[in-house]
Amino acid sequence: MRILVVGYGNPIRRDDAVGLWIAGRLSGRPDVETVSAWPFTPELIARLAGADLVIFVDADVRPGPIRWRRVRPVPTAVLSHSPEPGELLAWAVALFGREPEAWLVTVPGRDFSFGEGLSRYARSAAERVIRRIERLLASA
Repeated sequence: MRILVVGYGNPIRRDDAVGLWIAGRLSGRPDVETVSAWPFTPELIARLAGADLVIFVDADVRPGPIRWRRVRPVPTAVLSHSPEPGELLAWAVALFGREPEAWLVTVPGRDFSFGEGLSRYARSAAERVIRRIERLLASA
């Protein structure tokens, strides 16, 4: 099974970079491909099409739990300047005829001020996401 983890967010808005941080932590593992993307580019579409499972990881400004939401293709006539995961999946289907299973994981953060480094709160949540992804990789 080919698994792709796409972490995204703004690297200079502290907790907004949690997706990038998670992708970086999983980078180098032989059982997963990782991408740190900010913003998404059309080149990502081919990588999505080559995966069996895609996990998008982003920060969430809402307090509460880590949220896992299934992502479905959202067809559009034109690729926008800042496409959403569903739009990228629709283009993978249109261009390559492949629709991988896809999930959006949103990780709650508390500090979205300018700067680098995650808050203790976001880092703790990010580590829980990594453990869950590692369990998923072990069962694949």
